[in-house]
Amino acid sequence: MSNKLIFFTQIAQVIIVIGSLFGFFRLMVQQIVQQKDATIELLRERATGLEKQLDSAKTTTSDALLDRYYRKIGMLESELSKLDADDQTSRRLIEEKHREITTLNAGIEVLRDVMEEYAEKASRVDECPYCEASLLSVGQVDYADEHAIVTHKTYSCGYSEGDGFPRSSCPNGPPLVRVEPKAMDDSDSLQN
Repeated sequence: MSNKLIFFTQIAQVIIVIGSLFGFFRLMVQQIVQQKDATIELLRERATGLEKQLDSAKTTTSDALLDRYYRKIGMLESELSKLDADDQTSRRLIEEKHREITTLNAGIEVLRDVMEEYAEKASRVDECPYCEASLLSVGQVDYADEHAIVTHKTYSCGYSEGDGFPRSSCPNGPPLVRVEPKAMDDSDSLQN
């Protein structure tokens, strides 16, 4: 074999290897881009779903329990008017019905307070829990070894959390406390 033939075959092999590497790299980049696009689309769908839930929570004013309370109050008031037509022997029942109405009205007030509190909390989903700073970013990290996906949120004040657990503190909130595991030595062991 001549040196030229060996030289050109080696050049051809190098070109084939480099071409294969570029082709493999291109496939990997396409795969990564497709995964990123799928993740972005999934997050958009989740955000749209959460916005729809928030809108429906804001627009829904009647509650089945509240409606039941109103119907019960109507029935009790009609019974009360019937009992008022009776004579003195029915006074005990009248007082009992008054107490029931009072109890139901108190229940309605508690329910209204809870609904207002829920509506207020639902409107502050994208705010820092301590200073109401706006949400900067939301992301998810897949920890395949632990079989867990953690959602990370970062706010404009510096506060951040992962799945609801603080990762950095808010300047207006309590300080972040980190607990480090303590190594046990012989003096820490239990003595029997």
